[in-house]
Amino acid sequence: MTRQRLCIVSTTATPLRVFMGPHIEALAKEYEIVLVCNGEAGELQNLLGEHVSFVGYPIQRNISFWKDFQCVLWLYRFLRAGNFTAVHTLMPKSGLLGMLAARLVGTKHRFHSFTGQVWATRTGIMRAVLKLMDKLLCICATRLLTDSMSQLDYLVEQGIVMRHRIEVLADGSISGVDIGKFGRNAIIRQEIRTEFGIPQNATVFLFLGRVTTEKGISELLDAFMGVASRITDAHLMIVGPLEADYEQSIENARSVTKGRVHRVGFTTSPESYMSTADIFCLPSYREGFGTVIIEAAAAGLPTIASRIYGVTDAVEDGKTGLLHKVRDKQEMEVLMEMLARDESQRATLGQAAYQRTVTRFSQQRLVEAMLEFYRGESVGRCTVSSPLKN
Repeated sequence: MTRQRLCIVSTTATPLRVFMGPHIEALAKEYEIVLVCNGEAGELQNLLGEHVSFVGYPIQRNISFWKDFQCVLWLYRFLRAGNFTAVHTLMPKSGLLGMLAARLVGTKHRFHSFTGQVWATRTGIMRAVLKLMDKLLCICATRLLTDSMSQLDYLVEQGIVMRHRIEVLADGSISGVDIGKFGRNAIIRQEIRTEFGIPQNATVFLFLGRVTTEKGISELLDAFMGVASRITDAHLMIVGPLEADYEQSIENARSVTKGRVHRVGFTTSPESYMSTADIFCLPSYREGFGTVIIEAAAAGLPTIASRIYGVTDAVEDGKTGLLHKVRDKQEMEVLMEMLARDESQRATLGQAAYQRTVTRFSQQRLVEAMLEFYRGESVGRCTVSSPLKN
């Protein structure tokens, strides 16, 4: 059996596991795959197997010319020795370094997936430098993917890439959502509410993701405190790793609302908190798509989110959720109170969100689209059937 070799490069393990996991499992039935990132094999244990291996290298997220040069040199040697048919990169830094190295090696197929732009919220010289890095990445790639049409339009409008060189798989998102996994679970809902002292009939808002400034946490806390001052059974759950100094702000909000702000760290079971909640909130300053929105939708939750590129693909304003101006905590507060008081509207929006996600964003549909992308790009496949294909 002859299997073509693919190398998938990411700055960290999380995007490989969370976003590319289903694609890797499907591609491994036809290709030999090597995963490269800054991390340990244990972080990708569920993906590794007969046709998927891991090689670690300390790719840095921040700009460091000397370390970045060393990384390009290492990747160049690694890709040349590995005789890869295709290199596929994720994340800004690994995308730039991986595409540079693959271009220097002469790898035939060089793909990069955009999932948001770090420069979208920057200004001045740093914005210009980061945009230039993305432009160079695009020059080195043979084909580009992005996870939403609005992000594609934004990249074209900003002069990063020509429209004919970039595409969106299916209707967007990175790998879709496992509908069955995120289905609502009444037992878990009751258990978690009991654990946190939340009444079963209370209205629970949920934020799930990195707790950082660009996710709009400050505005969310301010808006919720306003809502909580008028609706005594409103609660807010903030779930995810802390990447900014928000512990004190969360504790202050918890004190003001008499314990109705609940903090949970990193979780491997986001679906449990989706089942616990009634309304999902994502007040981000930037998003490539907002996969967590369609995960919430699979649990029947409507979303209140920022009106920004990426999110406008995941939420149909007034149909599957409600959108507000970015950083506008007053408008956010109005929308949160509106849904907290109107159970019927919540149910209507949530049902529509669920149906849209099932139809357009299922994991199966996105995985099939990725396989078709590779086939359409004429990336060689194994020529003899393997046990995995039977």
